[in-house]
Amino acid sequence: MDVHCFLLTDVLLVCKAATKKGGVGVRVVRQPYMVDRLIVQELARDSPSIALVYLNEFRTATAAFVLSSSEPKIIKVICSNQE
Repeated sequence: MDVHCFLLTDVLLVCKAATKKGGVGVRVVRQPYMVDRLIVQELARDSPSIALVYLNEFRTATAAFVLSSSEPKIIKVICSNQE
């Protein structure tokens, strides 16, 4: 699924492009993910990508997904900011 991710101060939003009559917007397709509950790991593959695991309040994994980008610099910035 092609999505757009918006990393805000403390929330990661996963959105999909939504076309409306007379304009273009986005629609949130997954629950907002709190940044302090995300585990981020860069994947060693040919294409730049990262794996994310979301933990609930009991520190149990409730969601896992892989994000990839055509721009390797974006993945490096996200991984370097996690430290």
